[in-house]
Amino acid sequence: MKHRTMAGIGFAISGFLVITANLNAESISLAGSWKFFRGDNPVYASVEFEDDSWSLINLPARKLMPSATAEKNPELRGDGLKRGYVWYRFRLYLKEKPTGDYLLQIGEIMNADETYLNGELVGRTGRFPPHFRSGWSNFRSYNVKQGLLKQGENVVAIRVYFDGEAWISGPMEMVSPEIGSSRKMLQDLALHSGLQSLAVLLLAVGVFFLSYYVQRRSEIENLYFAFACIAVALAIALQFFENLYPYSPLSSNLTFTITQAGLIFFGPMLSLFHKYQQDGKSTALRLILTLAPPLAATTLMLLAEDRSGKLFVRNVFLVTIPIFILDLVWRSIKALRKGDNRGFIVLLGLIPALLLSLHDILAFGVNLIESNVALFVYGLPLFLLLIALQLTRRFVLNLNENERLKLSFRRFVPIEFLSILGKQTISDIRLGDSTEREMTVLFTDIREFTTLSEGMTPDDNFKFLNSYLKRMVPVIRQSHGFVDKYIGDSILSLFPRNPSDAISAAILMNDELARFNAQRILKGFSPVRTGTGIHTGRLMLGTIGETERMDGTVISDAVNLASRVEGLTKLFSASILVTQETLAGLDPGGSFPHRLLDRVRVVGKTVPAFIFEILQGATASNEFDMKQKLKNQFEEAIELYFIGKFGDAIRLLESIKRMNPLDRAVDIYLDRARHFQANSVPAGWDGVTILTEK
Repeated sequence: MKHRTMAGIGFAISGFLVITANLNAESISLAGSWKFFRGDNPVYASVEFEDDSWSLINLPARKLMPSATAEKNPELRGDGLKRGYVWYRFRLYLKEKPTGDYLLQIGEIMNADETYLNGELVGRTGRFPPHFRSGWSNFRSYNVKQGLLKQGENVVAIRVYFDGEAWISGPMEMVSPEIGSSRKMLQDLALHSGLQSLAVLLLAVGVFFLSYYVQRRSEIENLYFAFACIAVALAIALQFFENLYPYSPLSSNLTFTITQAGLIFFGPMLSLFHKYQQDGKSTALRLILTLAPPLAATTLMLLAEDRSGKLFVRNVFLVTIPIFILDLVWRSIKALRKGDNRGFIVLLGLIPALLLSLHDILAFGVNLIESNVALFVYGLPLFLLLIALQLTRRFVLNLNENERLKLSFRRFVPIEFLSILGKQTISDIRLGDSTEREMTVLFTDIREFTTLSEGMTPDDNFKFLNSYLKRMVPVIRQSHGFVDKYIGDSILSLFPRNPSDAISAAILMNDELARFNAQRILKGFSPVRTGTGIHTGRLMLGTIGETERMDGTVISDAVNLASRVEGLTKLFSASILVTQETLAGLDPGGSFPHRLLDRVRVVGKTVPAFIFEILQGATASNEFDMKQKLKNQFEEAIELYFIGKFGDAIRLLESIKRMNPLDRAVDIYLDRARHFQANSVPAGWDGVTILTEK
């Protein structure tokens, strides 16, 4: 079957017939009997040229190759059956003087043409040798200015260069600019703009699935579907490239080879796509048998000396396309029988492609219907786009599922943990991945949880903890921190940005705890008390375990010290304790009310840590107000204690106690000072408290 939109073609025409026409009509038909002659001479365009010896042929016609007309026209026999020039002449007689402009319109001419009216060139499409460019898919619409047409006899002459195939399609007529412009617009939309848009869309779809395959090599069906899309896109787009850019350095025959190779590659690529989609694999023999035809066709077309040879190869290998279509149908039916709806999508996509190809067979193969536009070229893009929609839908469903999994994993592995390790997804995590950086560690714990839990069932214990954590954890997250792990009733969280985030979180957690306790008291439950320790330092964050069961964790003295500092909150009945390193890391201008509380040393360490109490939170405001008011006296008293002036420290502490009897830290230092005053200090004592346990 000859397919105009998929083949490069060539032919040239000129004829001569006397027609009597009325110029008041909206159109003047040029269809009918033309005179033609194989050969080339500029004089053939002249009105005065005598063409009585030329042969007759009816136009428009779909088979104008010399080989097809040689039986009735002996003058077309000879060496030039494959390519050459032909002139056609047509005599038009007008009874009246023309009164306006016209458009001379011809549906399609294979391959390049120059059209003359009364000896004057009115338009050309394509390029003649030696720089041949086919203009086969263009709808010809040439301006005929007022005055060019005359009353009486007019001559239309068309010079055409053909190569490999040739035809002239209708309409062939002169029409008013109003009618002709609308027709030209619709033809360009059908033959150019619509197909170009589909080609660009298919190329984008092909590139998308190609990049998708690069990211997911296991889904090789996406590779073959991308190749199928790109093959059809090239087959369409390059033909228009030749028409739109006739001065391109890409030769017409090379363009033809690429477009036809794209057409032939389409079937095998789609067959392999469906094979891998259904089975997930293919045998080496199947790959060879599938890829051999298009590779052989492409090679032979490249080696062919002329366009006719390329056309012969193309036509031979086009018979393989139905084989691959039948393979698609068989596999789709097989998939449907297994309940796989992907087979239905393929069958659904085949319907428009088959209907449009049937149209072309009836119109251009057996001439049973009249049509000027081949439609099968639309069937392939529509077919591929339907499959692309199905694949995209599957892609979106997988993406949504991945998002759900990501959210689910995030409940167990914080996204911040992945980010710090430089990983995109949980699947990127490997055993032993780690990084070292400075962070602030916040450790918080429920006071006397054992006592609280003794009066609850296991189920009540979990409900209580979850109701508590449900309030605390969002505060951590809102303060730019994340929970590293839950340790019973304790929360270990990390703050990568700034220590102020951790202190703010601790204060807000106390505020939230106050609201939580208010509800508990209303329900008859005892209030919950917590303590929070904060320290800033360098730590190692990474994965530990083994390949089948690993966990993310932090390993550092900073974590250990934060836990010890939290333990001191019990001793001092304090809410939030922080280290000197945490306060030193605050942004300039950022500050929280605080007072020095102690100097401690963890066993095994030589450098003591200075511990400060944050005087802000949901604790009774008058208590914090008194601590803030007496801050200087308190810090002076414990400095006296640190240097061993216990008598002076005791007198100042007793004075503070009279003003704030609820300050537990004052009682502790009074006990310590009185003990050392009565018993003297041990050897090497430096005022630092040794932390032996939490």
